[in-house]
Amino acid sequence: MRRATLFLGTVLALTAAGAASSQPPAAQRSAGMRLEKIVTVSRHGVRSPTKAPEDLARSSDKPWPQWPVAPGILTEHGERDVRLMGQWLRTDYARRGLWPASGCLPTGAVYSWGDAKDQRTRVSGQAMLDGAFPGCSLKAAFGPEGHTDPIFSAASAGACPMDADEARKAILERAGGDLNRLGPGYQAALAALQAIMRPGALPPADSNGLRAGGEDGLRLNGPLSDGSTLSENLFLEYAQGLPMDQVGWGQVGSEAGLAKVMPLHDRFSDLTRVDPYIARHNGALVMRAVLTALEGKPALPGQGGAGTAWTAIAGHDTQLANLSGILGVDWTLAGQPDRTPPDATLVFELWRKPDGGRVVKLALVYQTLDQLRGETRLDAAHPAGRVELAVPDCGGAGGECALAAFETLIASRLPPSCVAGAPARGGRPRAEGAEAPTKP
Repeated sequence: MRRATLFLGTVLALTAAGAASSQPPAAQRSAGMRLEKIVTVSRHGVRSPTKAPEDLARSSDKPWPQWPVAPGILTEHGERDVRLMGQWLRTDYARRGLWPASGCLPTGAVYSWGDAKDQRTRVSGQAMLDGAFPGCSLKAAFGPEGHTDPIFSAASAGACPMDADEARKAILERAGGDLNRLGPGYQAALAALQAIMRPGALPPADSNGLRAGGEDGLRLNGPLSDGSTLSENLFLEYAQGLPMDQVGWGQVGSEAGLAKVMPLHDRFSDLTRVDPYIARHNGALVMRAVLTALEGKPALPGQGGAGTAWTAIAGHDTQLANLSGILGVDWTLAGQPDRTPPDATLVFELWRKPDGGRVVKLALVYQTLDQLRGETRLDAAHPAGRVELAVPDCGGAGGECALAAFETLIASRLPPSCVAGAPARGGRPRAEGAEAPTKP
């Protein structure tokens, strides 16, 4: 298992022209509370499949659609969708009293850190800022391009190594003891996907297995892993807005058709990313960064402290799944068959109560599948989806969790060695668009 060193180069704090407006009116506050800041963790926008066309060709006897970009790259359509999400967050959190509805904020009030490893995360981080604060010259920050950043992959970067035997035990236990008895939902999704693919394209349903390999020392192989990738590719064809006769070669038809195969993607993620043992190791540093930012301390390279109203972290669906596993929260999304779709944003809100106490609230904000496909402008008539979340064992009225209790909860769930003196960002580069190993 390799060990990465954290990138400690200087990153300039984000700046904006203009000045903030006055204190928001009391009518915009929640039950007498005042919203102080938010920290967001978002998945990148719509990308092309990460596998090369010649690799995909083995799974179908029909040619795969042509994408306008290389494998694993954010498309222009995807970038526009991210801007729309940024625009919505600006509008929605102005309504909640965090900032004015227009204009730029003071220097350092907004800070974005993205995963440097991939173009799709770097560009998505910038697109989010451009959508939220157009014309304000904000610049998203990230480490050396193409290098692994442990914030986004603590285990594989060596900052929070997992024990392969413990990871194997955790996955098998979460699967009910047998990776090849995953229930009728798995069988139905696999059959639906196989009907779209070339006959025999997927391994036999009972050939799932764990073997040594990958950056974390363990890899899940078989029909669940292959089905997760292929079903996500069909989803991305739809979200990208490809003609319907090219989405699954005309055999998907609608959101309902995708909903038949996407359980493979969600089940794979549940076993290899949401599982608490895996989530607490691989997601340790991103969870710690979220908490540190909520506390008003510098959480990321080059970031200021208490004056940051919005800390935006631009990552992957892996981070959303890891945080779900650490916090013990789950969600289903109306109008969206993917549990962690492109642009999905987990929002941590810090509110101050009239007595001075501070509480944390969580929500998952997302675009429906058809909003992604249609590049729908999000407004009061066409709002983004929002699911309010309550953290188990840390919930008060309305899903509130006292900041002190939230700090205690996180401290109890993260491996201590992974958040104290952990190495910082850096690591070996990876070719742009290259397929990352399947990681538990």
